[in-house]
Amino acid sequence: MLTLPIGTIIRIGEDYFEITGREPYNYETTTEFAALLAGANSNYIQIPNMEPQKTIVRLMYILMGFDDGLTYRVQYQMGTERWGTDKDQGSGYLNAALSPRWAMNEDFAFWLMTNDIMAVRAENATQYPKTPKVYFQGFKYDITPIVELDSLTQLAEGLLEFFVIPRGVKEAGA
Repeated sequence: MLTLPIGTIIRIGEDYFEITGREPYNYETTTEFAALLAGANSNYIQIPNMEPQKTIVRLMYILMGFDDGLTYRVQYQMGTERWGTDKDQGSGYLNAALSPRWAMNEDFAFWLMTNDIMAVRAENATQYPKTPKVYFQGFKYDITPIVELDSLTQLAEGLLEFFVIPRGVKEAGA
């Protein structure tokens, strides 16, 4: 799993930050979903407790896993389906075959900030009622804005290395 060391400089949008702390992250949905009848789908359910401390700005690197035989669709940031496209919202999904709970697939990892909104829809194509459950793991990073003019100048001129954090997917940069 991708792990950024403390002291790493990152860029999010046009802003630069330094990673000042890191801790493992594990969360599983417990009360977010109601049981689904066979063949039923949930609405998109917001996952509000991804980071309960909303007053602290954190960056989160998240993987999702499943083990219940359901299909899941994810909306990330303002309703854009993470694994779909703008024209075909029904094209992307995840399930236990693509990202099992015990071996989460890093190909589907994504980045969230403290106040980002994520919603998940569960689809039960099985012949049995099931309660959806999503497992999340990764890292939470404490980040501090870089405001020192000399450092910002060196970053802009490419004299200091940094890691680019795109919204939604991971990508390295310098």
